[in-house]
Amino acid sequence: MNALTIGVVSSTDTTPPTLAGSDIVDDQGGGAVSVNTLVTYTVTFSEDMNASTVTADDFENADNTTTISIGTVTESSPGVCSVPVTPTSVGTLQLQVKAGAILKDVAGNDLDTTTAITDDTTLTVNADTSPPAWIAGWPQADPLSPTSLTVRAKTDETGTAYYVVLATGATAPTAAQVQAGNDSTDAPALKSGSIPVTANTEATAPVTGLTTDSTYDVWFVAEDAVPYLQAAPSMVSVSLVSPAVITWEPSWTAVTDNTAIQTLGGYTTYGGVNFNGSTTTINNGSTDVEFTGIAQNASGTAAGITVGNSGFNFQSPATNNSNVVSAVGTPQTWTTVLDRVIGDFDNSATIDLTGLTAGSSYYVQFFSSAPDGNILNNSKITSGGVDSPTFGLHASGGTKYIIATFTAVSTSQSFSMTGTEPTYSALVIGVRPAGGGNTFADWIGTFSGLNGLTGFNDDADADGLDNGLENFLGTAPNAGNAGLTAGTLSGNTFTFTHPQNATPASDVSAPAYSWSTDLQTFHASGASAGGITVDLVAAPNTPSPENTTVTATVTGTTPSKLFVRLGVTQQ
Repeated sequence: MNALTIGVVSSTDTTPPTLAGSDIVDDQGGGAVSVNTLVTYTVTFSEDMNASTVTADDFENADNTTTISIGTVTESSPGVCSVPVTPTSVGTLQLQVKAGAILKDVAGNDLDTTTAITDDTTLTVNADTSPPAWIAGWPQADPLSPTSLTVRAKTDETGTAYYVVLATGATAPTAAQVQAGNDSTDAPALKSGSIPVTANTEATAPVTGLTTDSTYDVWFVAEDAVPYLQAAPSMVSVSLVSPAVITWEPSWTAVTDNTAIQTLGGYTTYGGVNFNGSTTTINNGSTDVEFTGIAQNASGTAAGITVGNSGFNFQSPATNNSNVVSAVGTPQTWTTVLDRVIGDFDNSATIDLTGLTAGSSYYVQFFSSAPDGNILNNSKITSGGVDSPTFGLHASGGTKYIIATFTAVSTSQSFSMTGTEPTYSALVIGVRPAGGGNTFADWIGTFSGLNGLTGFNDDADADGLDNGLENFLGTAPNAGNAGLTAGTLSGNTFTFTHPQNATPASDVSAPAYSWSTDLQTFHASGASAGGITVDLVAAPNTPSPENTTVTATVTGTTPSKLFVRLGVTQQ
């Protein structure tokens, strides 16, 4: 089961948190490590902490002669923090909370740091005597366009990754030849370069100027900061193919009786197209087709597909000009992703889709709307050298759309919109994989950048939300998300909210809410334990669409601490 826990502490909690040296545990089993090796510590406090008070500045090495670098401290669960530490010189490593550091629990009680709290285990830090190793699944190379590719490197040490691009089947070069940018004969490779790499972090670089419909061997070798170079290079084969073939379907007219132009929440309404920030309605001649908003970021990214643009003059507020939507009806059934941009363009503009999967088929749907029926008469969309039909005459204040279908040959596809005169319009761009279903596998398959972590119980973006929960919540598994939003304990009720996918995968269970007072034993809603009963009631689409408010009502003894867990399973 995928589960996410949230806690609340009543105002009567006056007990300070505690931390013992045995509660600071490294991921190396206490064994020796080399310089520049990442050591991740799990620090377990006695209770939930105010995460904002637990930072890298609160920790140090007890051996102040051995230098260390401390990364960002994260809270993986209530009271449990992850502290990434990299020793940068030879000596010993013994993590400790600094004397005088100020760390507080969620009720505001201070951890006693009169003296430093020191790990009970000391690690020996030896000189680095070995080259870096590739993290499983790397190096990688994938098509970027018909004439370019992206190289990707990820190693366990900070250093440099070198690469050369050779014709398929070319004799393997040595590590030194790759580092020098040469092939096996010491002649310059077709393409070569280097990428600075930070330990355990993917680094990428574009390689351009290649030939379409060709296959290449990309050889990689990595070197750490000492420097130690890997003994032998690794090879990845990648094929570049001709641009996607675009098939345009005829323009479809949407008619509306509403010809008024309205302003609503910063958006402008043209006829039957109502852009109100949460739903978009387009009349298809007899019934309204609604677009329902789902999770998004400021760039309008969903399911790994990003819609970029140039040449549009957007309306204010700028941060609301991209909105991800789903569930579009006639004449196609859209099940996964959409994005919209609103504004005007002067003669031409470009839409760039990125995050596509080479070999997958997609639909792209372009809606247009204008207050004057003839404004977009001669406007059209072009991609892959193929022109769409023109939008043609609109009903006054009405809408039209044009559909393209294509199979992606790389991770991106560009579309240009042109017209014979400056226009002012509302334009909606929709994208979805063709023939997509609604199982968890269908959903997770629309995301890129997961590095193979596509299982229901995997956590690809390391935000504490497993992929199955991300589907239920309607959040992206390749970008960090908060999950539950806590309220406060007031009397005998505790309320919190979470997002919820309007159309979760068909094989993801209904949510199960449970409660605990100690994070050890969880009880179902309505169950009693220790004189305490907690009833958990969910109110979907409250306080707004695709958000759920959950109210926990406590009867019997009021606990000083209450934790609520949300879980889903794959059916």
